[in-house]
Amino acid sequence: PRAQPPAKVSFEVTYSTVVGQDVRLVGSHESLGSWDSRRAPRMEWTEGDVWRVDVALPAGGLYEYKYALCDSGGRVLQWQRGNNAIVAVGAGQEALQVADTWSGASGSTITSEEGGRLVQNNREQMLVAWVQGMDASIDAGRSQVRQLQVELAETKADLAKAMTTLREEVGVAREDAAKMQQALKAAVSEKQAALVARDEALQELEEEKARALELEKANATLKVKLKESSSAFKDTLATCQKLLDSMAAADDVADDVGLPDLPDLGEDL
Repeated sequence: PRAQPPAKVSFEVTYSTVVGQDVRLVGSHESLGSWDSRRAPRMEWTEGDVWRVDVALPAGGLYEYKYALCDSGGRVLQWQRGNNAIVAVGAGQEALQVADTWSGASGSTITSEEGGRLVQNNREQMLVAWVQGMDASIDAGRSQVRQLQVELAETKADLAKAMTTLREEVGVAREDAAKMQQALKAAVSEKQAALVARDEALQELEEEKARALELEKANATLKVKLKESSSAFKDTLATCQKLLDSMAAADDVADDVGLPDLPDLGEDL
């Protein structure tokens, strides 16, 4: 819950002093000096020897205090008579007016605002009202605690369901990740196999190119040899033709025995 703002508590007490003396409000809270008169707030003198001071005190607390007659350095010369007084600041209370007497706390009056009107009570009535208010605050706090416990139980149940769902989703995600990893491994293996096959195909292509080059060289050599053989054959045929022509001339039968012309085999090659 959000912290409540402090209440403005106005204190006043009547006491006659002399020059060099003042009245201080000393009490249990740090705003009251934590029982150190030198740090306690100095009250302001007003007409009729009425000393007043306003102090901010946290709402919902009980605070002990007492008035002290001090010198200019804050040293206590005389304490207010009687026991320590108690002021009860209720929860949600914004302002209080406390009127005390130097003779003690029995004649004190406390004025507060309730429902838009000022109500004056004695200290005992204020303490009873404070206790009742604190009981109501405690009951409200308990009710809030029970409500928070119910909400906490519901939150725990929702959290347990969310954790179960999350575990299931994590399990599915892990299975999917394992499948993806296997698929990736398979893809890598296929790629590696494809690279090996490509390298083998390239090697075979290079070998085929080498064989084709060798065949081309062998073909060229064969053409040269065939051309040479054809030329020699033509020369032989020409020689034979001459012999036949000579023989035909000698026998006068050149027209009947003449050989046909042979094709030029070198041109076809």
